[in-house]
Amino acid sequence: MFRKKVTLCLGIGILLFATVSVCFADAAAKFKLAEKYSRDRHDFAQAENVLKTIIAEHPNSSDSLKAQRKIITLHIAEDKTSEAQAEFDKMLADYAGNPQLTEEIYWVGRGYRVAEDYEQAKSLYQMVLQRDPNSTWANRSRINIKNMEVWMLIKAGQFAQAKTALDQMTIDFSGDSYLPEALYWTGRKLRRANQFADASNLYTRIVQTYPNDAFAKKASLELPNCLMQQAFNAGDHNSVSVQIDSIINSFPKDANLASMLFKIAERYFHEGFELQKSDAQKGTDYIKRSAAISEKIALQLPPSADYTPEAMIRAANAYRFCGDYTKAIPCYEKVVSDWPEYSFAAEARASLGDSYLTINNYQKALQSFEKIVKDYPTYSSRWHILYMLADTYENMKQKGLVSAEEADSKIKAAYQEIVSRYPDCKAALAAGNWLKAH
Repeated sequence: MFRKKVTLCLGIGILLFATVSVCFADAAAKFKLAEKYSRDRHDFAQAENVLKTIIAEHPNSSDSLKAQRKIITLHIAEDKTSEAQAEFDKMLADYAGNPQLTEEIYWVGRGYRVAEDYEQAKSLYQMVLQRDPNSTWANRSRINIKNMEVWMLIKAGQFAQAKTALDQMTIDFSGDSYLPEALYWTGRKLRRANQFADASNLYTRIVQTYPNDAFAKKASLELPNCLMQQAFNAGDHNSVSVQIDSIINSFPKDANLASMLFKIAERYFHEGFELQKSDAQKGTDYIKRSAAISEKIALQLPPSADYTPEAMIRAANAYRFCGDYTKAIPCYEKVVSDWPEYSFAAEARASLGDSYLTINNYQKALQSFEKIVKDYPTYSSRWHILYMLADTYENMKQKGLVSAEEADSKIKAAYQEIVSRYPDCKAALAAGNWLKAH
């Protein structure tokens, strides 16, 4: 009898443990879903609905508190000030006795920090200090309060005062384990404010003073980035290339590397575009440098659907913009051959076909257009590709490159599909007129 009771209790315990584990797993899955909606799709309404489901299914739990906090930060990200404050007040009231409330207040402060409302972030960090002055979150808040003061000065363009305040913060928190991280994020603020020299000095200080800290590695990646931007500002583009190669060789697998290199490529492209208005040759040189950097991202970094096809398309578009089809075409070809499922593969193939048309390679252009018509039935500009297909056959007929009978047959088929499937498109009228005449 005793053994049966023990077995029964163990069975109930295992069942309860399994139930709790399922609940935690269910909440974790919903948090990931909410994150996907908010970060990847910018669908904040759907994200909020998922978070509200967690609150309803796990009332008064740590998961529901976390969900409530995430709703607040969603409103902050959307710049919905009154909604964020209302949800924050609700969190304070509904979870007053929850031991994790102080931590979640801290993360709300971080939400305001990300939104660059540094004054509000500072007030939340002060609330953390008042509620639980001996906690880990209070220790982080002390330094963040000072950091927010530095960031406010940076945002106001008062860089000399920011440097003075930062030096004082470094002295006041010299033994704080959180200091390297705080300095790192301040370096990011300086870099984004185009204060590359100050940012470089700060990153150098982190690397040299805290070599074993996790943020020393991050700073060591940011340092050559700042040096690269400084070289760009000085017009020393050879040094920019050297720094890029150094970064790729030193941090080939760093998750942030592609994004960093995209930014310098974008800077070359946009400045090159503006330069072309006054100095066509220099502008073209900048745009070709942009293309070369994008090619390095695609070919020298580990292949990834997150950035490889995008980098190759950027390179192709930049070369094409400069009229360098000998370099643009291989880039487009690599996208459509290596990444056929990429979301912009149809666009890449369309640009490939147009590039071939420009250099009068009609057969290759037709192959690209026919491939889109066949393989991408839902492509939003498919009607335009059908029109280009017909127009290419018309040009080939005029040049005697194809018989009139074959050309007219292909043109007719393309125009009939335009009229029947895309009657409201811009090409429908011209297609209809051709059909009436033939």
